[in-house]
This record gives sequence, C-alpha cells and structure tokens, in this order.
Amino acid sequence: MSLRERHLDYLIAEEFESSVAFATWVAEKAFGQGTLPGDDPSCRAEVGHFRASGETDILVTLTWQSGEKAVIHIEDKLTANPQPEQALRYAKDIKASAERAVSLLMAPDAWMLRHTSESDLFDCCISFEEVAAHLGTRAQDLEENGSVASLELARRLRCRQQLFDVRQRIQRAVAAIGARDIDDWNADAADVIAAVNDIKLEVAPRQRTTGAAKRGRHIRFNERMLPSASGHEVTLQLKTKEAQPGRVSLQVPENGTNSALRSSAAAAGFTAGATGTNTLLIDATTPALRDLDLQRPVRDQVDRLEAAASAAQQIIVWWQREGCRM
Repeated sequence: MSLRERHLDYLIAEEFESSVAFATWVAEKAFGQGTLPGDDPSCRAEVGHFRASGETDILVTLTWQSGEKAVIHIEDKLTANPQPEQALRYAKDIKASAERAVSLLMAPDAWMLRHTSESDLFDCCISFEEVAAHLGTRAQDLEENGSVASLELARRLRCRQQLFDVRQRIQRAVAAIGARDIDDWNADAADVIAAVNDIKLEVAPRQRTTGAAKRGRHIRFNERMLPSASGHEVTLQLKTKEAQPGRVSLQVPENGTNSALRSSAAAAGFTAGATGTNTLLIDATTPALRDLDLQRPVRDQVDRLEAAASAAQQIIVWWQREGCRM
C-alpha cells in the first residue's frame, strides 16, 4: 500500500497527542521560540477540520496550565499540487478568528522548492526531512539511555522516521517493484520518481506513428506549470534513450526564436533547441539519465530514475522562478 496524505494526517495527529516533545518542537517553530508558556501543554489534534473557506488537514489545539491556548492549522502535501488560493484562504480564516493561530505547511523539501510562492504564504513551513531528523534524534536518545519499554518506543519512532525519509521511500518503492508478479515499466518508473521527490508521471501513446522514434513514449510529468510569458501551456516530458539521449525535456510552444529564454536556460545549465513548429525544447540530462532504457527493468535503473527526478526538479524550479517570465 502506498503512503497517502490522509495516512500522514493520522500519523502526525497521533504524534501530537502522544508526544509533548513533538508538540512543543512544532509549536516553537510555528510561533517562535520563547513566545509560549514554559510548561508542557496538553494537545488535541483533529483530522479534517472544516473552516469557513476550506479544510484544515490537521487542527492542533495546545493548552497550557494558565489557560492560554494556541492553534495550528496544518496543511500537509505529498504529491498534490496547491489548490487555488489555498494558503490565502487559510490566512483569511485565521484572521477572522479570535484565536491565537497560525497556518503551517508540512511537505517534502522538494515540494516546497517547486512551489515556493505558495509555501511562502504559510506562516511556517516544516519539511518532512526535518520531521524525520526530529524523530531520529528522539529515537537515538531512547536507544542510548532508555529502558526496555523505551527501546520499543525507539523502534516505533524509527519506523515513523522512515516514512518521512527519502532514501527509505526509494527502498520501499524498489522492494514493491520486486514483489509484483508482472513488470509494468511505466508504473514502476512512476513509483521510483514519486519516492525521490513526489513528482508524478503519466504515460500517453506517442503522437508520432512513423519514423525511428516511434518506439518511444510520451512520459509526461504531471506537474502544474505556469504558462509561458506568451500565454502558452508548457509540457515537461521524460525521454528514454530510444529518443537519444535519455533526458528531461520542457516544451515551450511558439518560443523557438525566444533568445532571452534560450539564454536563461543556458545560464541555468540546460540545452535549448527549436523544432520545425517553433517549439523551444529545453533539455536537462546527466551521464546516468542518458542511458535510461525502456528495454531494461526499472529495478535495474534506479540511479537513472533518481537522476531523472533531479533533472525534472531543476527544470521545474528554474521555470517557475525565471523561465516563465522570459
């Protein structure tokens, strides 16, 4: 079973209610160290709280002995794109309430990097990598200094740490591929890339029906990209070695002669070239990615797919921050 955002909702909610250390750590990051009472708070976490203009994934209410309260509205992301004005709607509802409250985004570092403008609108952001490190630190302390009961808790923390750790996610994806009865290159490749940085793949038949490249496939990254400055929708695709060489390719229609965009792409380390239909192709590749092969099982090409995920991440971030304005 693959990990879903709702699974994480319940895991995070349970951690809040069972661990004062976790609740305090998050609260100090959300509200600022030294701005909250010094005693341990009680904590209640509600999954799926409906506000005036949307849903809070996890509503955390902290209460101290003095009666002071603080509320954290948590939005967590794995692979889903931001919803329209999602962070702004959080801010609007929080401003309208009489509570001391903040909005907090929990997501992988890679997701936040691809969606910087949305992430910056939340009051606070905590990456899954930070959560994994926090859980690991607590587990290590229990392993080194705890009782038998503490060691059991440490093992539970290690299991949770793995859920938020990228390397562990890749290993689980590869293990799941090995356990399948039937090889499905498309699904296997999508699982590995999603494990690396939560970018989704979708596969469609090639439009081209003749020529040497007809064996290839349109493997598209299902990432919501900003349109070009000329208003055209762009497409990010994964090309295997059948298309020579394996690479990640951003297709920008009606921009084949856009010299400013070409220069920006080159400065970012990408190559650019135009098609006969005036589409600008902006490509990124690596020595490993060049050899990505449809004819070889995915489990034998994990390093190549990791390179593909990294290349896609680099193009997405560059495009969203700079390229789309050229």
